[in-house]
Amino acid sequence: MSTKLFWAIKDTVDAYGGGQQELAELMGVNYNSFRNKANPNKTDEKASHFTTPELFRLMQVTGDFRLLQFFADEFGFSLVRQEGEVSSPDDALLYQLQCMSRGNDGVDIRQWLGRHDIRRADFVALAMRFMKNLMVMVERANG
Repeated sequence: MSTKLFWAIKDTVDAYGGGQQELAELMGVNYNSFRNKANPNKTDEKASHFTTPELFRLMQVTGDFRLLQFFADEFGFSLVRQEGEVSSPDDALLYQLQCMSRGNDGVDIRQWLGRHDIRRADFVALAMRFMKNLMVMVERANG
Protein backbone atom coordinates (compact mmCIF):
# COMPACT_ATOMS: atom_id res chain seq x y z
CA MET A 1 0.00 0.00 0.00
CA SER A 2 1.05 3.56 -0.64
CA THR A 3 2.80 5.50 2.11
CA LYS A 4 0.90 8.56 0.87
CA LEU A 5 -2.37 6.75 1.60
CA PHE A 6 -1.24 5.96 5.16
CA TRP A 7 -0.44 9.63 5.74
CA ALA A 8 -3.73 10.77 4.21
CA ILE A 9 -5.52 8.47 6.66
CA LYS A 10 -3.47 9.77 9.59
CA ASP A 11 -4.10 13.40 8.55
CA THR A 12 -7.84 12.69 8.35
CA VAL A 13 -7.84 11.09 11.79
CA ASP A 14 -5.71 13.87 13.32
CA ALA A 15 -7.93 16.59 11.84
CA TYR A 16 -11.01 15.13 13.53
CA GLY A 17 -11.65 17.26 16.62
CA GLY A 18 -13.03 14.58 18.93
CA GLY A 19 -9.93 12.39 19.20
CA GLN A 20 -9.16 8.87 18.07
CA GLN A 21 -11.20 7.08 20.73
CA GLU A 22 -14.38 8.98 19.86
CA LEU A 23 -13.77 8.47 16.15
CA ALA A 24 -13.22 4.73 16.65
CA GLU A 25 -16.50 4.49 18.59
CA LEU A 26 -18.42 6.43 15.93
CA MET A 27 -17.02 4.12 13.27
CA GLY A 28 -17.76 0.98 15.28
CA VAL A 29 -14.11 -0.11 15.36
CA ASN A 30 -12.22 -1.35 18.43
CA TYR A 31 -10.04 1.52 19.69
CA ASN A 32 -6.76 -0.45 19.76
CA SER A 33 -7.42 -1.85 16.30
CA PHE A 34 -8.30 1.66 15.09
CA ARG A 35 -5.06 3.08 16.51
CA ASN A 36 -3.02 0.41 14.76
CA LYS A 37 -4.82 0.93 11.47
CA ALA A 38 -4.36 4.72 11.67
CA ASN A 39 -0.61 4.45 12.34
CA PRO A 40 1.29 5.42 9.15
CA ASN A 41 4.58 4.01 10.48
CA LYS A 42 3.73 0.36 9.90
CA THR A 43 6.81 -1.84 9.60
CA ASP A 44 5.11 -5.23 9.57
CA GLU A 45 3.71 -6.28 6.19
CA LYS A 46 0.92 -8.10 8.02
CA ALA A 47 -0.11 -5.02 10.01
CA SER A 48 -3.78 -4.11 10.21
CA HIS A 49 -5.20 -1.78 7.58
CA PHE A 50 -8.56 -0.09 7.19
CA THR A 51 -10.99 -1.98 4.98
CA THR A 52 -12.74 -0.19 2.13
CA PRO A 53 -16.01 0.08 4.12
CA GLU A 54 -14.03 1.50 7.06
CA LEU A 55 -12.41 4.15 4.86
CA PHE A 56 -15.85 5.03 3.51
CA ARG A 57 -17.18 5.31 7.07
CA LEU A 58 -14.15 7.41 8.08
CA MET A 59 -15.06 9.97 5.40
CA GLN A 60 -18.75 9.88 6.39
CA VAL A 61 -18.07 10.41 10.08
CA THR A 62 -15.39 13.09 9.72
CA GLY A 63 -16.80 14.90 6.68
CA ASP A 64 -13.17 15.00 5.52
CA PHE A 65 -12.68 13.81 1.94
CA ARG A 66 -8.91 14.03 1.57
CA LEU A 67 -8.90 10.23 1.05
CA LEU A 68 -11.24 10.62 -1.90
CA GLN A 69 -8.96 13.37 -3.22
CA PHE A 70 -5.95 11.08 -2.72
CA PHE A 71 -7.53 8.33 -4.84
CA ALA A 72 -8.59 10.81 -7.54
CA ASP A 73 -5.06 12.26 -7.70
CA GLU A 74 -3.49 8.81 -7.70
CA PHE A 75 -5.51 7.73 -10.74
CA GLY A 76 -5.49 11.05 -12.60
CA PHE A 77 -9.05 12.21 -11.93
CA SER A 78 -10.45 15.55 -10.79
CA LEU A 79 -13.17 15.85 -8.19
CA VAL A 80 -16.04 18.30 -8.45
CA ARG A 81 -18.77 18.55 -5.84
CA GLN A 82 -22.29 17.94 -7.07
CA GLU A 83 -24.70 20.88 -7.21
CA GLY A 84 -26.26 20.15 -3.83
CA GLU A 85 -22.88 20.32 -2.09
CA VAL A 86 -21.69 23.69 -3.41
CA SER A 87 -20.61 25.92 -0.54
CA SER A 88 -17.98 28.34 -1.87
CA PRO A 89 -17.19 30.43 -4.96
CA ASP A 90 -14.47 27.88 -5.83
CA ASP A 91 -17.01 25.04 -5.75
CA ALA A 92 -19.45 27.11 -7.78
CA LEU A 93 -16.90 27.90 -10.48
CA LEU A 94 -15.79 24.27 -10.74
CA TYR A 95 -19.38 23.08 -10.94
CA GLN A 96 -20.26 25.63 -13.64
CA LEU A 97 -17.15 24.73 -15.68
CA GLN A 98 -18.05 21.05 -15.40
CA CYS A 99 -21.59 21.76 -16.65
CA MET A 100 -20.28 23.87 -19.52
CA SER A 101 -17.78 21.19 -20.55
CA ARG A 102 -20.74 18.81 -20.88
CA GLY A 103 -22.66 21.26 -23.03
CA ASN A 104 -25.08 22.34 -20.29
CA ASP A 105 -24.91 26.13 -20.09
CA GLY A 106 -28.62 26.78 -19.59
CA VAL A 107 -28.31 27.52 -15.86
CA ASP A 108 -29.45 30.96 -14.70
CA ILE A 109 -26.25 31.78 -12.85
CA ARG A 110 -27.71 34.56 -10.69
CA GLN A 111 -30.52 32.39 -9.37
CA TRP A 112 -28.17 29.47 -8.98
CA LEU A 113 -25.67 31.47 -6.89
CA GLY A 114 -28.53 32.81 -4.78
CA ARG A 115 -29.84 29.31 -4.07
CA HIS A 116 -26.39 28.31 -2.83
CA ASP A 117 -25.89 31.50 -0.80
CA ILE A 118 -22.78 32.52 -2.73
CA ARG A 119 -22.11 36.22 -3.22
CA ARG A 120 -22.09 37.17 -6.89
CA ALA A 121 -19.18 39.58 -6.39
CA ASP A 122 -17.02 36.77 -4.94
CA PHE A 123 -17.93 34.45 -7.80
CA VAL A 124 -17.29 37.11 -10.46
CA ALA A 125 -13.89 38.05 -8.94
CA LEU A 126 -12.85 34.40 -8.90
CA ALA A 127 -14.07 33.83 -12.47
CA MET A 128 -12.17 36.92 -13.67
CA ARG A 129 -8.94 35.69 -12.06
CA PHE A 130 -9.53 32.29 -13.63
CA MET A 131 -10.08 33.84 -17.09
CA LYS A 132 -6.92 35.93 -16.78
CA ASN A 133 -4.88 32.83 -15.89
CA LEU A 134 -6.59 30.84 -18.64
CA MET A 135 -5.64 33.47 -21.23
CA VAL A 136 -2.00 33.37 -20.06
CA MET A 137 -2.04 29.60 -20.48
CA VAL A 138 -3.53 29.89 -23.99
CA GLU A 139 -0.91 32.46 -24.99
CA ARG A 140 1.87 30.19 -23.73
CA ALA A 141 0.41 27.24 -25.62
CA ASN A 142 0.30 29.27 -28.84
CA GLY A 143 3.93 30.23 -28.31
